[in-house]
Amino acid sequence: MSSFLSAAAFMPHPPLIIPEVGGNNCHKVADTISSMKEVSEILSAKKPSTAIIITPHGLSYEGKPSITAFPELKGSMASFGVPECTLDFKIDLLLTEDIWQSAREQGIEIYKLNSDMVIKMPLIKNMELDSGAFVPLYYLNQAGFSGEIVHICPGFMSMQNACRFGEILIESINKNEKDIIIIGSGDLSHYLKDSPPYGYRPEGEEFDGKVIEAIKENDVDMLTSIEDILAKRAGECGLRSLAMLMSAASGKPSNFYSYESSFGVGYAVALWEDAGSGYSTRKGSPLPVRLARWSLRRYLGSRKRQTILPGWANSMKQKAGVFVSLKKQGQLRGCIGTFLAQHDTLKEEIYSNALAAALTDPRFSPVAREELDDIQISVDVLSEPEKITYLSELDVKTYGVLVVSGEKRGLLLPDLEGINNVDEQLHIAMRKAGIMTGEQVEIYRFTVTRYV
Repeated sequence: MSSFLSAAAFMPHPPLIIPEVGGNNCHKVADTISSMKEVSEILSAKKPSTAIIITPHGLSYEGKPSITAFPELKGSMASFGVPECTLDFKIDLLLTEDIWQSAREQGIEIYKLNSDMVIKMPLIKNMELDSGAFVPLYYLNQAGFSGEIVHICPGFMSMQNACRFGEILIESINKNEKDIIIIGSGDLSHYLKDSPPYGYRPEGEEFDGKVIEAIKENDVDMLTSIEDILAKRAGECGLRSLAMLMSAASGKPSNFYSYESSFGVGYAVALWEDAGSGYSTRKGSPLPVRLARWSLRRYLGSRKRQTILPGWANSMKQKAGVFVSLKKQGQLRGCIGTFLAQHDTLKEEIYSNALAAALTDPRFSPVAREELDDIQISVDVLSEPEKITYLSELDVKTYGVLVVSGEKRGLLLPDLEGINNVDEQLHIAMRKAGIMTGEQVEIYRFTVTRYV
């Protein structure tokens, strides 16, 4: 069994959308309740082993993010007058530990809430499931989910670290033998109506509009570009949860379900049903292909080159030449490569060549963002070229060739359709280089590891 991010969802967490709490007021948020039910049924139907819940209302020590490592978490709606409304979940301690370790290895300070932390935080001795986690998990439980959970509070971490943390979640998910869902819990602006308890601020509507646009476009860069002062004036509580979620999920949400502000607070519900199909992960896709797709999604979404590549690609530390090929409906849409490494790491080489294949191949117009979901990506990683003496050392199925004459160089990958023997392979490589028959030529061979 392989691990997989089955789906992801963004959900609000006002206790009043729980029927036992909201009572007669539930009709005022009927769209939100209907959306929560439908999304939860879809999530539960995936039969996930674990639900990762990201809640802004968990315990945070010194404003740092935290992850809960007690064996179980219980909670109730007792503080809202309904003590009989309870939930009880076991914690996925193995995945929790892996996420905690991965975050620390990548320089993100995160507190692990367990018995060792009681001296610093006496409150955690009687820690309960907070409302930010309780409300989405209530609907998930109602839909039939009975698995384990991972409970994360982002605290007041930077938006950049929240995005990095989302990528860490994917890295950890890919190490575990189970199917997993992620729920980002959060309300939007709390200043949308000129009435108690919060009142009205124009920044609230502006903020919610920008967040909803970012969700619909699944544009993390758009989300992180929202000014801090605007977010603070809007009184949000879900921005970091959403940044983590969107950095972990990929592709456009299969549906933006609803948005309501009946009580002066913004409630949005969205679902990434095929969360593993895009830039962070694709079920069955090897790491180099996932990185190439991530690179294109990030650049085409923001038109900015990324200075920090995802942590889940850190294993690609070697130097190597790389070719990235793009196809659409079986036809070539772009191909650019380097036969010798131009960057310090393989992940940087893939990033650079993926962008070049999409944007600068002179045979094609630049790839548009709308095309990306229809494009198939393959990545060829080249071995170091090895000079040969005899043509018998070549094999068109096994080896690519590099021909060199002075400053002229021509390269051909192995196992190409229509090339059946070494003579054809060398002739095409020399023609690409502009090398004429009779010119002195050095011939190199190399192997290719192809990822599709």
